[in-house]
Amino acid sequence: MKGKVLNNELARLENVISLDRLSLNKNFNELLVKDLENLLKEYFDISSNIEVSLLKAENKYFVKIECNAVRVKPFFQMPR
Repeated sequence: MKGKVLNNELARLENVISLDRLSLNKNFNELLVKDLENLLKEYFDISSNIEVSLLKAENKYFVKIECNAVRVKPFFQMPR
């Protein structure tokens, strides 16, 4: 259990360092997670925190979004 907590804390620290290297506003990650939470809750019953990692390589950003969901909400066809 301690190892998992330590790994989570290390991953969080790596993410903070990565965002710092990208020169993004320190609230950027918090705002992004909140927006993603609002979006994902429209489609899934989320059962964990949403984790976002952002990495810049060359001229691209790699975005990794992780969370657990217990179910996919039913989809309805959009009216035309």
